[in-house]
This record gives sequence, structure tokens and C-alpha cells, in this order.
Amino acid sequence: MKVFDFLLDENFDLKIENGDLVIGESTKQHVILILATAQGSWRKAPFAGANFAQNINTNNINNSSMTANMKKALELDGLKIRKLIITQQGIDFEGEY
Repeated sequence: MKVFDFLLDENFDLKIENGDLVIGESTKQHVILILATAQGSWRKAPFAGANFAQNINTNNINNSSMTANMKKALELDGLKIRKLIITQQGIDFEGEY
């Protein structure tokens, strides 16, 4: 199922075109926001967030545990994940709500 929401620009500000808020397919945006935030960052959903930034700064974290943590955070948001792989180039993701 495609999810539509207000879109954000590269600075996480509301995207505006021709004086109007932009609405579009937002699954990728939701994934980015969940991975970029820590648990407790979302007032209405305190368990949302993957703590990705905190995990990256930990010496004893490995790829499989980081992937499992990310997967758990995304599934908690209702995402059905088909593929989630951390690569040198970034995160390879496929899934839908």
C-alpha cells in the first residue's frame, strides 16, 4: 500500500512548491525519519526510532545487530520489510506499509 504525506526537503523542512505544501508518496521519507531519530524523539510514539546515530558511535555494534535493530524499529511502525541490507554505499531497502 502506498503511503502519502506532506513531503520534506533535504533539510527536513516542509517542501513547498508554487506556494503550496507538497504531498506525495512518503514511504522512503518515513524510513529515513525512523532511522535518523532515537527512541523517545516522537512524543506520540516514544518507541519509534532506530537509535541509528547512537549505534554507529558504539565500538561493539556489528552489521547484523544494527540491521536487526533497524528492522525492529521499522516493523514497529507497521512496515512490511522485503529487503534491508546495510552496504558501503548506504542502506538497500524494499518494503511497504
